[in-house]
Amino acid sequence: MNRSGFIKPFCSRPFSSGQQLYRHALLTTGSGARFADVTVENGRIISIDGAADGRFETEIDLQGARVLPGVIDPHVHFALPVGNRITVDDFRTGSMKAMLGGTTTVFDFTTPEAGVSLFESVRRRAVEARDALCTVFLHGTVVGWNDRIREQADRCLEMGIASFKFFTAYEESGRRTSYEAIELAAGWAARRNARIIVHAEDQASLVSVDRFPSDAFKYFEMSRPVVAEVTAIQRLAEIQKWTGAMMAIVHVSSGSGAEAAYGSGLYLETCPHYLTLTRDVYCGAIGWQFAVTPPLRSQGEQTALWDAVTDGRIHWIGSDHAPFPAADYMDAGDHFTRTPFGLDGAGTLLSRMIDSGIKTGKLSWERLAELTSENTARFYGLFPDRGTLDVGSRWDAVSIDNDNQIRIQPI
Repeated sequence: MNRSGFIKPFCSRPFSSGQQLYRHALLTTGSGARFADVTVENGRIISIDGAADGRFETEIDLQGARVLPGVIDPHVHFALPVGNRITVDDFRTGSMKAMLGGTTTVFDFTTPEAGVSLFESVRRRAVEARDALCTVFLHGTVVGWNDRIREQADRCLEMGIASFKFFTAYEESGRRTSYEAIELAAGWAARRNARIIVHAEDQASLVSVDRFPSDAFKYFEMSRPVVAEVTAIQRLAEIQKWTGAMMAIVHVSSGSGAEAAYGSGLYLETCPHYLTLTRDVYCGAIGWQFAVTPPLRSQGEQTALWDAVTDGRIHWIGSDHAPFPAADYMDAGDHFTRTPFGLDGAGTLLSRMIDSGIKTGKLSWERLAELTSENTARFYGLFPDRGTLDVGSRWDAVSIDNDNQIRIQPI
C-alpha cells in the first residue's frame, strides 16, 4: 500500500540508491514551471533548491532541460490474447518502448477467460508483469456483474487492484456488459472507493456489415458511428450521477463524445491517434494499417476533440497500445471483419503530444503535464506519490532537451 491509497504496483521501476543532485532543471508540472536544483535520495525528491551537503553519489547538470513528471499511461495491452492472435509486445518489450518514450508507469488489463475467475486472472497477469522495466499497475477486466463477481472484485481490492473495466459493446465475443449490470457495479465501486472505466460504444447503435456493399475499410467508420459513442456516454453519465462512482470513459474518439459528457461527473481519456489521424486514411491503399476501435473520425470531430483537450473536458491521454504482428494485418487485408484491432503507441505518446500540441501552440507545457501524468495520477489514487515533482514525490521524471530529445531520469 502506498501513501496515496490502496492501489498497488505489480512491478516497480528500480531506482539508484544514495543521493543524486540534479542541477539547473526546468521543473514543469500542472501548477507551473521554475528552474531549480533537485536532490533525490533512493528514488524520492528530498529537497528542491535546499541546502546541498555535498554527499552525492551522482551530480548531473541538466543545463536547463525541461523536466516533466514521468508519463503515466493508463491504457496499454501487453501480451493481449484475442482469439488466436496475441499483441506483438510482451511486458518486457512493451515497457522498453514506453520507457524510451518517456513513460515511467503503465496500467495494463487482465484478460477474461472462460472458467477463470477475476481474481485468478489478476494473479496470472501479475506474474507476467514482473518482466516489465517500468512500473506496472493493473485494471481488472469484468464481464457482467453478480454476487460471485462482486466477491472476486473485493478480493482484487485486497490485492491492490483499484479499477475495473467494462465494455458496452463486443456482444459477439462475449465481452459486453449491460448498462443495468454496470450500474450495479458502479454502486459497489462508489461504496468501496474503486474506479470504473468503460469502453463506451452502444451495441444497439452499431451497424451490421450486411448494410454495406462490402467489409472494405472505407465503410469501417460508418459501422461504428459517432452516435454509438455518444449514446453510450449519455447512458453512463446517468449511471455515474445516480451512483456517484468515480467513472472514466476510455479512448474517447470524437468531439461529440466529449460533448455528451459535458456537465457530468465522468472523466474522459483520449488517445494521440484520435488527435492526429482522421477517417480519411481508411480510404487509402493501406487503410487497414489503422484498424482501431472506436474508429478514427472526421476532421470536424477531431477539431472538436482538440477543443475538449484544450479546455479541460478531456482529462488525460492514454496510448491504447495494442499492435499485433504485421502479418496479422496483412493477412486480413482490406476487410475490417477479419483484421485485429490495435495501434502501436506506448513509445510515442509523449512525442506525438509534443508534436501535435506543443509545437502547434494548442497546449502549454503545464497542460501537457496535466494530460500525461498529473490528472491520471489523481484519478487512480497515485497523487502526489506520482504525477508531480515535489518534495516527497517519487523521482519519476522525464527531461526534454532543447532539441526535444526525451530522456528518462535518472540517467
